[in-house]
Amino acid sequence: MIYSPPPTGAFIYLLTQHGLLKMGTGLSESRAGEVLTCNELLRFSDGSALFISNESLYLRRRHSSRLWVLDTDNLREIGEIM
Repeated sequence: MIYSPPPTGAFIYLLTQHGLLKMGTGLSESRAGEVLTCNELLRFSDGSALFISNESLYLRRRHSSRLWVLDTDNLREIGEIM
């Protein structure tokens, strides 16, 4: 499982064997522990890395030079960096 700390404190992003989850922290009118969005197609595997930078979410797979850019609302891929 990979945890990515939130830049705003309102949400956390968890990459698990069940999928990528967006959960509330209890800050900024979110409910602590509430799963807001889940993308079951993006699952944890050894060597995966989840990053947040400038309010953008990135996923890197092991042995890949590609970074997927993910939408922070629906957790779907919106682009890639090679």
